[in-house]
Amino acid sequence: MQSSRASGTGVQCGKIGCAGDGCVMCEDVHLPENEHSFLVSELEQTYVRFPRNPYVSGLTILVLKRHASELYELSSDELAGFWQETSVVAEPLNEIYAPAKMNYMVFGNHCPHIHSHLFPVTYDHDPLQPINMQEQEVFLEEMSIGRSSRTSGAGYRTRNDG
Repeated sequence: MQSSRASGTGVQCGKIGCAGDGCVMCEDVHLPENEHSFLVSELEQTYVRFPRNPYVSGLTILVLKRHASELYELSSDELAGFWQETSVVAEPLNEIYAPAKMNYMVFGNHCPHIHSHLFPVTYDHDPLQPINMQEQEVFLEEMSIGRSSRTSGAGYRTRNDG
């Protein structure tokens, strides 16, 4: 299979929708720290990560543990688990940041590995403006991520866990 690199992203996959060969998320999503984010928690279906550049307060990423590019590639149980865990993580973010709305973004254009961005929208956000993840740089440092994960519900539990 011939590899190609997504323009400017550093993501290498055999093709869009690859089977995980060369997928950067598959290679380092489980690590405590990688080039783009910090690991906060490991759930049954996903890894919860804080991006190094959370251009909005509370931005959180959930990454599916196994490689899949499209939601329809998941079994019914995996799909339900992915969205259940997304909901479980969103709840403490809502309590901490009290957003006007929690947005759930699933794109995969830069890296075709299922992941979602939980984006707490404040009343200051203009709902008519497109979301620009490169709008500003607000980098988390290693020390601040330790404090954040302790206060943001790290160790998430599903509603069925009690």
